Amino acid sequence: QQKYHIHKIAANRFKLDGARNWFKEEQTLLNGCNLAPTPLETFSSAILRSLLAQSNLTHFPDTFHLDYERLRLIRSDVHNMIQMNMCCNAFDILIKDKANEQSRAAAKKSLQANIAAIVGDARLYLENLENISAEIVRLVLQLEGADATFDSDMMSIVEHHLRAELPLGSSAFGIQLQTILDTQLPRLCNAVNSSSRLPILALHDLMLPPIQPAGKRAPPKAVAEPLLDEILKRITHLTVIHWHVWSPIVYDVKIEAELAPLGSPGNKPDASHMNTSTASPSSGASTPEMQSQNGGFTQPTGPSITNGRSPK
Repeated sequence: QQKYHIHKIAANRFKLDGARNWFKEEQTLLNGCNLAPTPLETFSSAILRSLLAQSNLTHFPDTFHLDYERLRLIRSDVHNMIQMNMCCNAFDILIKDKANEQSRAAAKKSLQANIAAIVGDARLYLENLENISAEIVRLVLQLEGADATFDSDMMSIVEHHLRAELPLGSSAFGIQLQTILDTQLPRLCNAVNSSSRLPILALHDLMLPPIQPAGKRAPPKAVAEPLLDEILKRITHLTVIHWHVWSPIVYDVKIEAELAPLGSPGNKPDASHMNTSTASPSSGASTPEMQSQNGGFTQPTGPSITNGRSPK
């Protein structure tokens, strides 16, 4: 794969400056936080930060051209998880302690399934906001034991609350993205450091379910892993594979002899990337103090779902 990509670079199919600058920007950011991550941890941090960027555009250089669809799907799953949690949180706020824990859990499971059906495969939350709000209100009234299945005042409050939170550009969405970055970056670095020691074939096998021998019954299905863990596993796999292929070419160049004949602007090996030591993974993961380039996000303002509901 490395020879294939080097050939593409030689043919000026894409340049390396963008990838190197992307990597250097992350290095500068982490160094400014008084951190000393390994090159692989810096790369992992750059990938997670780019995936969680609060924008409709992906922030990945051309070297990820073969991974764009996988990155798009991961990003879509993260956004869907956040928006679903926002809807469930609105339900929790409204129901408060008016039902026992078992009833609330069952209702929330039903709510998640119904919202998934409402938004469809395209996951159009804002376009289906009225139907989502109506479903939340219906389940709240049902748990309260009310005869009615609709409450216009409650419906208006829920819709207003979600309209402020659900958009990707909202401050509430930014807070959720920042929280994921802060809490999951150390986990990602640990997973990447461990997985990078595996042979490539073993890494691929980890992403595939075991094949059952013919005539043997499959074992009982295990409890599904949490969605965020599943997403993190996919990011880990993509990160390690990409690093194996591209780190000698772009991020930690050790093949000067192969790249030297290219000679085109933007494709020359950068002396600052030459490293005589192998970019071996470190056993210590980066710390949670790594912050977003955009800094913190402010709390959303406006009417609150917690106090805007009319007393019954």
